[in-house]
Amino acid sequence: MVHKALRFIGQAMQVTGLLVLPLAIAMQLTNSLQRALQVSQMVFMAIFGVCMFVIGLILRNIGQE
Repeated sequence: MVHKALRFIGQAMQVTGLLVLPLAIAMQLTNSLQRALQVSQMVFMAIFGVCMFVIGLILRNIGQE
């Protein structure tokens, strides 16, 4: 039961990590924040997405049994 939960959480984190950067790019292009994102904020979002993906990958592998 714990393995299924870890696998699910890991997969959810991987999907979230993959969606963060395209979401940031879309927000920048549509100007939905009413201000431009700075390069440092885009780099932070990219690093955050990579970290989420890697942590999700580790959790999913732990959940494989």
